[in-house]
Amino acid sequence: MEQSIPDDWDGEYCTYGICWPDSPQWRIILRGLLSMPRQGRFWAASSGSILGVQAIARQTEDFNFELREAILACTDDQFAELIAAINAISITGGGTTIVNCYSTGSGEGGSRGAGEIEAPIVPYDPVETPGVPPEGFEDMEAFRLQKCRAAWAIVREMGADLQSLSAWSYAAQTLPAIAGALITVLLTPIGWAALITLIGLLAYTSFQYGFLSQASAIIYEFRAEIVCELSTSATALQAKTRLLAKIEELIDQETVWLQIEKNFVNSVVAFFVNNDSINRMFEAVPLAAGEDDCSGCPCDDTFSVKFNFLDSIVGWSLNPGVTFSEPNYNQQVGVWVLDWNEVGASLHMGLGAGVSNTKGTAYVAVSHTIRPSDAFYTRTIVGGGTMTFNWFLASPSGTVIVSGGFGTGGNATIAFDLVDYIGVEVGYIGLYVAKANSESYNVDYPYVWISCVAP
Repeated sequence: MEQSIPDDWDGEYCTYGICWPDSPQWRIILRGLLSMPRQGRFWAASSGSILGVQAIARQTEDFNFELREAILACTDDQFAELIAAINAISITGGGTTIVNCYSTGSGEGGSRGAGEIEAPIVPYDPVETPGVPPEGFEDMEAFRLQKCRAAWAIVREMGADLQSLSAWSYAAQTLPAIAGALITVLLTPIGWAALITLIGLLAYTSFQYGFLSQASAIIYEFRAEIVCELSTSATALQAKTRLLAKIEELIDQETVWLQIEKNFVNSVVAFFVNNDSINRMFEAVPLAAGEDDCSGCPCDDTFSVKFNFLDSIVGWSLNPGVTFSEPNYNQQVGVWVLDWNEVGASLHMGLGAGVSNTKGTAYVAVSHTIRPSDAFYTRTIVGGGTMTFNWFLASPSGTVIVSGGFGTGGNATIAFDLVDYIGVEVGYIGLYVAKANSESYNVDYPYVWISCVAP
């Protein structure tokens, strides 16, 4: 049953102790229970922010790592070693602060250049700066190539690292010693504090490491799908969320695994889906040579915006009513009429108007976020004479995102490339028409599409 998301927490923690049956199978159940709030399906979406409560659940699980192990083996010598190891993370560099029994920093570095603790997530958001790549990239093409290469690297490294962990020996070694050795082996960047926690989880687990090897095989089998989830993400946070959800979906399809075993694998995978790793998609950092082809990502046409004007023009209207950032699009000079004919929608100048330098804009409100492979397709038929027209897309606030057309009479099919605007929200589709004389002309448009499939 889905749980309601709590709304009464003030950010403070309290340490609790419980008694729990001391057996391998009961310990498996406990670990699963501790990890359940991290799963989106645990919560009722209508009761609050699932992403927000998941973040709290992950943080809480990290904070309670020592408590969890104390419950597993209160008198075990290994427990004392675990506490000592975590509290002594900063021996070489100082700076550790212990708050509610968790380590907030160390003097060590993690694997592959990661620091003591997880790096902040890259804040880049294409909605705020449409068509502008993150700092450090010359253009959007360089950024897209980095995203694709990094996506392949993330998936490749995660699969290889899970395989390595499945074959590692965690016996008769201290946690820092294991961490120091794994740093030289792991391909995924993981901060030192998280690495210690991961090793503690593996060293004292009752699960068989073979599950990690099987997870590695699943990731390899579906690597192309996973890469597409990453490379088509607009932000680093979206990439993390989609990657975790995709792997959980794939693991969930394993019918012979118990749910508790799936939770264990997902808990381990979460250590590899961290900011240090995901940020590489949005930073101009060097990557090892590898695959860089993301052209095979499937096109999902389910959420396309398509207006085929053979039946009606419902929803379209003439300005004013919306203020667009392009001044010309806000002017209506002359008797412009928006109607329907046997060709489709029609924007035309009324007969006998006798007004020169006429202008008019027709538009429709939409709600669409530009996706990879999306393009803006228009088909326009000018009834005669010379006329200037521009098709355009605008944000919900009226900021013009892209526009274009031509200035002579005739017919035109135009495809606007939207690859530089992935993740940008479209609020309006519009057509601006202007002509210099007072004659009557029609501008018909059979179709207007925002889609990843051409008409």
